[in-house]
Amino acid sequence: TIRPIKNETSIESLLTPHSSLLTYPNPCRDILYIDGINAGETINIYNLQGQLQLSTHNTQISTLNLSPGIYIIKSGTKTTKFIKQ
Repeated sequence: TIRPIKNETSIESLLTPHSSLLTYPNPCRDILYIDGINAGETINIYNLQGQLQLSTHNTQISTLNLSPGIYIIKSGTKTTKFIKQ
């Protein structure tokens, strides 16, 4: 069976309010805030090598122990990135 793949043409059509995470400030220095997390979901932060750096349930995260760079945030089926200065 062959099923057609839906062809998306814009980032807005890929990100809906129910499937996106909002991080601010981005880039951040010491505290990162995350919106779009369901209650009780775990927030995992990975470096670009795929190594888990932090796991929490808090939507206000201290980034003081993270080295400057780009990080990936995953929570449930939602993913985004942020930059630590």
